[in-house]
Amino acid sequence: LYIAEASPARFKQLARSKVLSGTCWTPPVLANRSVYVRNSRGTLYKLQMSEMVIEPQPLAVNFAGSRLEFSWPAKGDFILESTEALGQAADWGEVDSGTAKEGDRYVVHVRPSAAQQFFRLRSE
Repeated sequence: LYIAEASPARFKQLARSKVLSGTCWTPPVLANRSVYVRNSRGTLYKLQMSEMVIEPQPLAVNFAGSRLEFSWPAKGDFILESTEALGQAADWGEVDSGTAKEGDRYVVHVRPSAAQQFFRLRSE
């Protein structure tokens, strides 16, 4: 299941989750805070939607020589993303520098690849 924000330019993924297995699903119908789909065998599934509250995670940034060190609490399922532009031109992608767990925090070391780069934590 993908939740997306639609604009004339593109779809922006807000959340995703594997909630059903298999293939050949009907187009989803959203009604009364529920999503309804049928599989190829005709079985109807109802997915109840609820509000998702995500606690902001403090992101720490430090200099480590010529690299930046990002760290955040290990609780939760977050990934570090970066982009070279903000606004409509933003193209967020996962930072592929390798995340390591150090004690109760995740740590990523990044060598900036552009003159201007922005970072964020995204809930997975």
